[in-house]
Parts: sequence; structure tokens; C-alpha cells
Amino acid sequence: MKIGKKSLVVPTILALGLSTTSCEILESCLECLCGDVDQGQSGITGNPKVDSFFAAAIALDQSTELANQKMEDALADLRAVLGLSETATVEEIRTAIDAAFTDAGIAFNMTYEPAECRADVEVAARAAAECDVTVDPGEVSVVCEGRCEGTCQATCTGECRLPSIDAYCEGTCHGSCSVDVTGACYGTCNGTCSGTCSVTEGGECAGSCDGTCTGTCDVAVEGSCTGECQGECGIDVSGGECNAQCEGSCEGHCEGSCEGTVIPPSVDADCQAQVEARVNASVECDPPELDFGVDTSSVENMAQISHSLARVLAISAEAGVILEGVDDFVTTLGTAADAIIQGEVPNNKLVCALAEMDDAIAILNQASVTLNTIVQVQATLVL
Repeated sequence: MKIGKKSLVVPTILALGLSTTSCEILESCLECLCGDVDQGQSGITGNPKVDSFFAAAIALDQSTELANQKMEDALADLRAVLGLSETATVEEIRTAIDAAFTDAGIAFNMTYEPAECRADVEVAARAAAECDVTVDPGEVSVVCEGRCEGTCQATCTGECRLPSIDAYCEGTCHGSCSVDVTGACYGTCNGTCSGTCSVTEGGECAGSCDGTCTGTCDVAVEGSCTGECQGECGIDVSGGECNAQCEGSCEGHCEGSCEGTVIPPSVDADCQAQVEARVNASVECDPPELDFGVDTSSVENMAQISHSLARVLAISAEAGVILEGVDDFVTTLGTAADAIIQGEVPNNKLVCALAEMDDAIAILNQASVTLNTIVQVQATLVL
């Protein structure tokens, strides 16, 4: 994923033409009066558009901290496996990787598919309800144009998985399948066994049968089943309705995570950017498969190096997705600032709004620096 360097640098609250002097005077008691964005508290003013900006800033801060910690862990693993000091730079790590390949007589030449990323659609529903007071939280639904890792309440192409404990299944059973049988049973025979039965209960066979089983045969299966499925029953569909977990492409309302395009519910135009910003901040990416084009078994500690590099790519992809939503965060800030300027915040909450806006802006600016640094790690390690 190639991401250009972006910045979340924005004017401080002073640029709004408002003074924070009173906030500074009351700084010692603001936390108890207002709540503290730095502590993850967003319900500061009671105005949904202002508080939604605080919630977006908090989400960004948390996701950025998590991505940064994951990247630090991945780099620490690389330093350890390459025998470098704990303070070795990213450039020194890359040099050590090149040296490991050179010692094995091959060049470091890595290719990979982009990391697969998914966003939490529950975040979109929650953010929409918090920002737009006209949205009924109980009726919020999010459309996923891609793979829905959860319940798809619309068109599914792939397999529709229905929880089917002790339910009849004409499809793929993920668990064990119990079918009526008179013949060989390569599982647990419940009934009469004409040969030797490994377990007998109440005069009937309840174990493996080396002859003909008459009764039911329970077989652990991950495949076709035309009987009682103890587990999940998968029904193959192609563009059909699935009111359960869709193992494939979902084009409609989704509950869970979406790998593709998340289309938030229709909300007030001022809230749209806030919802999209928080969806971006919820992204998680899976490490991609790496291809070095040659046999790398001669490279010392190759498995660990490859594993850590794949993690670096996934973490960098997460940071890149969040950075792609920079404009949404800035738009959300503008919406909150407008609400304050236009007097939509109660007078007794104005001091709180001003103080916490400064803290939220500081969070956004720091997040920009950290996220760009994370993306730059990939650019250095994997050219």
C-alpha cells in the first residue's frame, strides 16, 4: 500500500477567535467539571456533534497507540533475531536483513500482495447514533460491499453458515454429521453392530463398528452432510439471501467486520465524516504472504524474519488506512468548531469545550506524526 505523507496539523482553538485563558485558570478542576478527553471521556458538552469529534479523536488515539505498540513489538523481534541492540534503527535493521541474505548467497528481493484489511461495522452504527440524534440506534444498519465476517442480512455469494446444533443439514456440515445407516460406519455407530463394537451401552453399540452398523452413524466432518449436523450448516448460495454468517461476499446489511467497502447508514451531512473517520480508525489488517522468488532456507532465522516482516506490512497497512481518513478527521473538527462558534454548546459547558478541544487537537497532531512514522518503517524495510 503506497501512502503519501499526510498531516493532521490544524489550528489550535485560538484560531477560532476564542480565548483559553479561562480554561488555563480553571485547569486544576476542569477534569472533575468536564471529563477528560485524554482519559477517553467524550461526553463533555452534551452537544452530539462536538462530543462526536471528541469520540473520533479518542478512537484515533487508541488505534494509533495500538498500531505503534504492535510496530514496536515487530521491530523488537527483528532486532532480537538479527542480533542487534535494542536501540538499532530501522535503517540498521534493513542493513542486517540484507547482510543475512548476502551471507546466504542470495539477494533480498521480496514481493507480496497487499494486506487484507477489515473494518468493524458496529463502529459505524454506534458512531452514527451518537452523532445524529435523528438516528434510531435500534434501526441502524451498515452495508458491506465485500466479505462480511459476521451476519449478512442481505445478498450473499459464497456460503451461508447457519448455526445448526442437532439440525438437519443439506449442505456442508462444520462439526459432526449423524446419518441413518445400514452398512459401514467410519465413525461412531449408535445402534446394532454386526461385528465387533468398541463401546457398548445398554446392549447397543456406541463406538466404532468393524462390521455393518444399523442405526445412525456419527462422523466428524468438514464437508457434505445429509443428516443431523452438530455444529454449523453451510448452504452454498450465489447472490441469494442469507440471514446468518456469510462466508463470502455480502452486498447488504452486515453485522461484524467488513473486508471491502463499508457504507455507513444515512446520517446528517455534518456527521458523515465523523462516522467514516471512526470506521477507518477501527481497521485491522492480516499479515500478507511473502514471496522471495528463491529458496530462502539457507538464510539464518528466515522463518522469524519473514514472520516479522509480514507483521510490519500489516501494521503499516492499518496506519495507511487511518491516514487515508485524515480529511474526515479535519472535517469533523470543523463541524465541532462551528457548533461552538454558533453557540450550540450550553454556556456552562463552553469552558469545557474549549479546554478539551485543545487536548483533542493535540491528539490529532500527535497521531499524524506517529502514523506517518509507522508507514515510513515499511518504506525503509521493504522498498
